[in-house]
Amino acid sequence: MWGKMSCPQGRGQRGGWSVLIDKLEAQELVQRCAGEDRRVKLIQLTEQGLAFAEETFAALQRVCAALMRPFSAAEQREFHRLLTRLLGNTR
Repeated sequence: MWGKMSCPQGRGQRGGWSVLIDKLEAQELVQRCAGEDRRVKLIQLTEQGLAFAEETFAALQRVCAALMRPFSAAEQREFHRLLTRLLGNTR
């Protein structure tokens, strides 16, 4: 479910990822691990981080379900189709 995160070249502030990872590490949500190359550090969720991610994802699913509940099945499918089209235009 949880994959690699990357920041394409030229996007974001310099060091932005490091600051974010520092904050997550301070909260014991992630830990840095040695990579194959000494220049590379891998970021891994801790047990606490995985639990937090799962709880957050479950809460997001509940909110989305509640927001979509007033719409018919056909309206939900149409919304999904339009959203998929919109997201496809951002690539």
